Amino acid sequence: MTLEVCDTVAESGALSDDAHALVDDRVPNVQAADRLAQDVLDVVTATHRSILRAVVDGSRSSSARPLTVA
Repeated sequence: MTLEVCDTVAESGALSDDAHALVDDRVPNVQAADRLAQDVLDVVTATHRSILRAVVDGSRSSSARPLTVA
């Protein structure tokens, strides 16, 4: 049953208005779970973007330095 509820919450953004209302009726906290999922997605996306930016910046910095032969 819990897996079915999780699937319903995950897919609720793709449902028609009537189906969405039915989910809201059957699972009262679906909107809170939806907001939480969106917040998590926003944080992970921002962190991922920051990590990728740091890698690209490090690569550019490294390739901009002149090679020195010891």
